[in-house]
Amino acid sequence: MLSAYLRACGVTDDTAWRELWTRLNGRSPATVAGPVPEPYAGGGGPGAVYVPETPTSFVGRAREVGRAHELLATTRLLTLTGLGGVGKTRLAQQVARTAALHHRDGARWVELSEVAGPGAVVLQTLAALGEVTAPGTRPLTGLVELLRDRNLLLVLDNCEHALAPTAEVVAGVLRHAPGVTVLATSRRPLGVGGEHLYEVLPLPLTTGPGGALDLLGARARAILPGLDWNSRDQECAQRICRRLDGVPLALEITARRLRFLSPAQLLSRLDSGLRDARDLRNADPAAPRRHSSMRAVLDWSHELCSPEEQWAWAAFSVFVGQVEPDAAEAVCAPVRAAGTAAGTAAGTAGGAALTTEAARGPSSATGTGPSSVTAAGATLDALAGLVDHSVLTAVRMPDGSHRLTMLDSVREYGRSRLAERGRTALVQGRHLAWWVRFARRACERWHGAGQAELIKAVRAELTHLRRAVEYGLVESTDPAAARAALELVADLWWHCVAAGSLDEGRRWTARALERTADPSRGLAPDRSRTRVLWMGAYLDAICGDMRAAMRGAGTAASRARRSGDTGALAWSLLVQGLVRLLRGETDRAVALTERSLAQFRTTGDPEGLQYAHNQLGTAYGQAGDTDRALTHLTDALEVARRTGEEWHRGYILWSVSVVRLDRGETGAAREVLAEALTGRHRFPGRRCPAMLLDAVVRCALAEGRSLREAAVLHAATAAIWPGGAESLLFAFRAVVDRREESRAALRNALGAEALAAAEAEGAALTPVEAMERAARHCAAETL
Repeated sequence: MLSAYLRACGVTDDTAWRELWTRLNGRSPATVAGPVPEPYAGGGGPGAVYVPETPTSFVGRAREVGRAHELLATTRLLTLTGLGGVGKTRLAQQVARTAALHHRDGARWVELSEVAGPGAVVLQTLAALGEVTAPGTRPLTGLVELLRDRNLLLVLDNCEHALAPTAEVVAGVLRHAPGVTVLATSRRPLGVGGEHLYEVLPLPLTTGPGGALDLLGARARAILPGLDWNSRDQECAQRICRRLDGVPLALEITARRLRFLSPAQLLSRLDSGLRDARDLRNADPAAPRRHSSMRAVLDWSHELCSPEEQWAWAAFSVFVGQVEPDAAEAVCAPVRAAGTAAGTAAGTAGGAALTTEAARGPSSATGTGPSSVTAAGATLDALAGLVDHSVLTAVRMPDGSHRLTMLDSVREYGRSRLAERGRTALVQGRHLAWWVRFARRACERWHGAGQAELIKAVRAELTHLRRAVEYGLVESTDPAAARAALELVADLWWHCVAAGSLDEGRRWTARALERTADPSRGLAPDRSRTRVLWMGAYLDAICGDMRAAMRGAGTAASRARRSGDTGALAWSLLVQGLVRLLRGETDRAVALTERSLAQFRTTGDPEGLQYAHNQLGTAYGQAGDTDRALTHLTDALEVARRTGEEWHRGYILWSVSVVRLDRGETGAAREVLAEALTGRHRFPGRRCPAMLLDAVVRCALAEGRSLREAAVLHAATAAIWPGGAESLLFAFRAVVDRREESRAALRNALGAEALAAAEAEGAALTPVEAMERAARHCAAETL
């Protein structure tokens, strides 16, 4: 590297320099493998480095520059890919200036953005080399002959709109000119054998050096010398960077507005009047036409896409965040020709689109049979093409799968294109239909094995599910969309309960019932609406709104009786019994839950049977009938074990432990708690872990030992729900009172000072640490 650098600087005899290097570093300088470069010729000589100079500084990208150099050392064709405006050209310039030192004949830069015609790439390359071919010689043949003995870095910039002729030139050069290395920039791969792709991403949005904020600040200081942002300015500037996705071109354009707008004013305009990418215009007269505005950048990319890719771009814009390829494939399927059912739906807005094509499900978007396979393959090809164009990014997940995503600015552009086509309602309907089907499949799988994994899978799609609910219940005026969203909300009820999204579930059920309230419009069949009524009542109950819960459950029960819906009647009675139980009205709770259990036995619903047995066991235990309590709790556990259900089983085991404690069977209670605590960390939610920890504390108090450990665990429950036990124990006074009694007993046994020390230790534990510690404690005490 030292020799190459000295020769590039015009030093013909490097002996003295090498001796100085050895004396200073204690070792000889490494030599560059391959031919020794000839002295720098200057001017137009063979060792010249022809890389365009830029008027602004190069900010960040240290990791990318280093990685590009590593790749160029092992490959002869490196293509920098990425979205327009992301900084491919600037990165290539930075890399080429130093990488050229490894090549005897330096580097040549070939600008391809304005070339036209099949032979223009060859002619542009020859022009960059300052060469002409012999008369009568085919241009590509002549170019290859000129490069055959060269040791050169050839940089081809903006290859995307002349992909085929560029690929032909590169393939010929690589085959016949072994000393030439090609560095290309393109929004999509060249597709030449041996090509190594390196995707250039937007600048990081962190506040560290080399990020988007650094670039915005550097450009702002260039036009406003002495600029000094305060903390508020810094915060707004950081939000501007996030708003612009860290795309360098967008940041460069935006920085010019800081001459007359503060960061706060600019952010306000970005969040209101400048939402569309077309509003970001480049005032730099020297900027390429394709970079005259962010709209021009995106227009350029759009024009390079095939019609199928352009449609997929527009359709994909309805997604928010990362999405599985199968969902994208279904929603982005092409609209079938007019005359078919789907084609007719595609030509209408809103309701017709949902009730014909979309409501039948994503698979109907392309029909069935061989033609659907062809259409599905075409959609996948279009999505793959958008990845190649860097319009979409394929994100590799920890499990090895991939999800697709799109920058916000690119998504906004796609939405504008979708609106221009008049297809927004159609695609939103497809999106809603897909997530209705997804939620239905998840709901069907819920009561069984694999619940922790299912919760994770649904959580990964929550952004899309929320978007679908929002469209169906708020944005769309289509009755069919509201009906579909009602079904979606009903099928997500279990997730609202198990994953802790209680308030959100209550909002959804209330809005769904409001949107489908007019029976004269035929918006919601009795079964769907009744189902959401009792589900909403259940959520009201566990959030402590007993009046709303009784009202909703009563209405649901009346509707269920009128329609003969035995399943809904069973659940409505169960909710009414739960409200009575939480109010301490044990006798009425038992009566209502017994009626519910009888209905569940008729329907054979295992989930309902498990819930009813558990609720009866808890009620009988609260009434002091521990024999009946254990009978029903044992039946509930049997259903759970038979089906593989785990989430609700934790609550059943808690109820068993409480009954065992009431019977004085502390050893049996501790065994049950150890079982319940093992693996509970795999589930979200605070309620069950805290209830189990409270029961462990009661075990210790009952036996009068390990009281300090009990105090630590008791304090950990307070950390798990800092809002207070009562707010998260749905006003279950039997539980809240015992918790308060436990703390008083610990204070009396340990004293205030020792209790405070133990509580400080417990408060520092995470929920997972607390559960693991309690499980170990139970196991050790049982031995």
